[in-house]
Amino acid sequence: MGQRLGLDWGGTKVALALGDAAGALVASRRMPFPATGDPRRDVDAVLQAVQALLAEAGVAREELEAVGVSAPGPLDVRSGVLLNPPNLPGWRDVPLADWFRDALGAPVALENDADAAALAEWRLGAARGSEDAVYLTMSTGVGGGLILGGRLQRGQHGAGEIGHAPIEWEGTLCACGLRGCLEA
Repeated sequence: MGQRLGLDWGGTKVALALGDAAGALVASRRMPFPATGDPRRDVDAVLQAVQALLAEAGVAREELEAVGVSAPGPLDVRSGVLLNPPNLPGWRDVPLADWFRDALGAPVALENDADAAALAEWRLGAARGSEDAVYLTMSTGVGGGLILGGRLQRGQHGAGEIGHAPIEWEGTLCACGLRGCLEA
């Protein structure tokens, strides 16, 4: 049975988890993530941590069956591209899924971090058994995920992206370029 790798990319940390096909946790690691502004360099540093995690668990790269990456938005889940996340300065149009697929030789799915958390709570956590759920996150950024009728809702950049909803007219300039965002 193949192994699955999960990466949770945030503005200040990256968490890695390796699991088997049955869903059992094999190994995990959490590391601070000081973004350099050079996405290729940052991804290479995380790939080194992935290689160390695989070695620690005694898992060959060829045993990876799938990779899931959650990252701050906005992003395009279909193309696997991080568009211009305010919490990762210098990261514009980064083909994150392609870079991980090329490096690890396994299929890669990219998902908005808040949407991924909403799905996890809906499938395994507090919202398990519900048809509808709202997930809100407040950490480096502010975001949310929305599940209605048992399906994750998607907008142009995520249906629950509340962090960049303006709440104060002419408010503080946000890293996304708008003024008065909840996140700012």
